Amino acid sequence: MANFYFDTSALVKFYVQERGSLWVQSLVNPQSANLIFVSMIAEVEAAAAFSRKHRDGELESDLYQPLIPKLRQEFSCFFLPLMITPDLIQRAIELTTRYSLRGYDALQLGTALLATEILLRSSQTPLTFISADIRLNQIAATEKLSVDDPNRH
Repeated sequence: MANFYFDTSALVKFYVQERGSLWVQSLVNPQSANLIFVSMIAEVEAAAAFSRKHRDGELESDLYQPLIPKLRQEFSCFFLPLMITPDLIQRAIELTTRYSLRGYDALQLGTALLATEILLRSSQTPLTFISADIRLNQIAATEKLSVDDPNRH
């Protein structure tokens, strides 16, 4: 059992077959007993990613059509979504100024940092930040998070 935080690039790999998908799916497998934290915003970002992949011809209609309803149904079953709060917004703003992050990336990283604090306060294992965004992984490592890139698996 381990603790992970998936940004949207990792979450999408759970639903759409691409490089790293099998590894991501193995982490989410209930038999692994892993806890997978996500930001509430990831649900919206994943739906947008599915739509973009469909629009760009990367995802056939028969695969795309059930994805958003499946995501909506399963989001809280497989993942532990964390709410966006005023404190999290403040943290994300600070991250944008420190690292010139885009808004959603700052929310993702801020949420992962918050989840880490929650885990450490309750004497649990810190999480590993999972993202296919190389720059975001570098910044997460600078913030002392353990990181992994699903594209390496």
